[in-house]
Amino acid sequence: MNTSTDPFYDDYFSRMIDVLELLCASPSEQCEVMDSYNTGWELRHDTIAAIEAVVGSPANQLPLDQVELLRTVQMMASSLPTDAISAPGKDMHTRDGCETAMRHPAWDEIRRYTSDVRKALDVSILLHRARIHE
Repeated sequence: MNTSTDPFYDDYFSRMIDVLELLCASPSEQCEVMDSYNTGWELRHDTIAAIEAVVGSPANQLPLDQVELLRTVQMMASSLPTDAISAPGKDMHTRDGCETAMRHPAWDEIRRYTSDVRKALDVSILLHRARIHE
């Protein structure tokens, strides 16, 4: 059980895990999960917010090296170019528009990096899941 002062921390952590896993997915899978509705903008926003909710919480007990990895993912999402969020000339409420944006090379970089971050967080994620299933 989380004995912190933040009763929502476990929810924040679970949401962050979901976002990290989605960041590692293919463009097609990302668009499917996000219902092909402005996927680039939504995933960017969710990434920044989910990581901030965890690392900014007084309940955060992640080691500093993991916090730094997460902050890098957050920075990468914040720095995405406009074309990676909204593909020029495409309707971002369609599968074609969303997949075009999500195939931008900047997303490929985030996918690769986040995959490594996700592996680095394996023990923390396992401990979190064990705690919430007590």
